[in-house]
Amino acid sequence: MITSFLSSWDLFAASYLSGWLAALTLSVLGVFVVAREQIFLGAAVAQASVLGIALSLLVSDSEILAAAWASLFSIAASLAGERGGGEGRESREAVTGWIFLSAGGLSVLLLAKSPHGTEEIHRLASSTLLGATPVDVWIFLVIAAAVFTAVSLFRRMLLLWVMDPACAAAIGLPVTALSIGLPAGL
Repeated sequence: MITSFLSSWDLFAASYLSGWLAALTLSVLGVFVVAREQIFLGAAVAQASVLGIALSLLVSDSEILAAAWASLFSIAASLAGERGGGEGRESREAVTGWIFLSAGGLSVLLLAKSPHGTEEIHRLASSTLLGATPVDVWIFLVIAAAVFTAVSLFRRMLLLWVMDPACAAAIGLPVTALSIGLPAGL
């Protein structure tokens, strides 16, 4: 197994490095997502992204438009999931569940009459990690360094925000900025 991995290094080095850097970065962010009890957020964001792609397929065949709509719907879903959890409102997890169900159902309904809709979504949503370039490795490295630096510098503030948001707000920490920044960063 290791021999196969090492023999393929020349061909897939950028893909391996990009994947590892993405995994490290997302695992650090994932700790905060799980600590905030938003474990379903990733699935809801993925479904919202598919809904964005489905809507873009109805309007145009542009891959750039599909990527833009997928990104926009992903960020909107993560921010909407963050809005739950207040007094008299649904919990964050309940809002995230509704986003997941609604986005998944709507994307299927939108493409029900399209003969190639599901194939197009699979093609556009599938990972392009195998085609990663050295530039992609540098991009992932910069993102990983920024995330690790931010977590290192602000770990106490982040820990207080995760454990007791009311106390964090009372002492003047930017709770709203953190609540928007984490989901948008996913």
